[in-house]
Amino acid sequence: MKKIIILGLCVFQGYSAFGQSLQSPKQPADLEIVNQGSVYYNQKDFFKALQLYRQALVLNPNRMMTYAYTADAYRQISDFKSAIQISKKCLQKFKSSTECHLSLAHAYSAQMDYKKALKILNDPHIRSHTSDSLLLKSHVQGKLYQFAEAYQSAVKSLKLDPRNHSAFHNALLFSILMDDCQKYKKVFAKFSVNFVVSELDKNSYDLCKSNNKY
Repeated sequence: MKKIIILGLCVFQGYSAFGQSLQSPKQPADLEIVNQGSVYYNQKDFFKALQLYRQALVLNPNRMMTYAYTADAYRQISDFKSAIQISKKCLQKFKSSTECHLSLAHAYSAQMDYKKALKILNDPHIRSHTSDSLLLKSHVQGKLYQFAEAYQSAVKSLKLDPRNHSAFHNALLFSILMDDCQKYKKVFAKFSVNFVVSELDKNSYDLCKSNNKY
């Protein structure tokens, strides 16, 4: 489960790059409520977080991240239908938003509608993928038995975040499902230093290295 970031406003007055501002403006009321919700979210009180996110949406239906946070909270309580509805509303208002597209893809994946999730993940409106979004894409492709594509997405995720253990696991798993020892050795040799590796993974690597077989 990811942590929700506390949103805020920052004003730079005469400073270059990341200088400190002379004063912090008062946050809008809806943003304060979102931040309160995010505190509860990070404490895993998803129902309370959801209640606050929904309040914030009523106050300001034009803040894109509030839709994404609300959809995520719905997913956490397994209300996937509502997560999809909120994500679609997000897309209706912010058609080119990467975050709205990813929110909908997560909701479809949670509902196990992997074809729709992959269609969203391949949408050109997603301008750039993060390690986590590529991990989601790897997961969805794997569920659709697209093992070569799932492997590639997992490796791309690892390149963006070499400490993403789930991406490491996916890359190894899909190389095994493709029966491709070379890919397994390549990923293990390059990224295993970043993780506590299981005995099973070590043994598979040793077998690969000595016999080119698992």
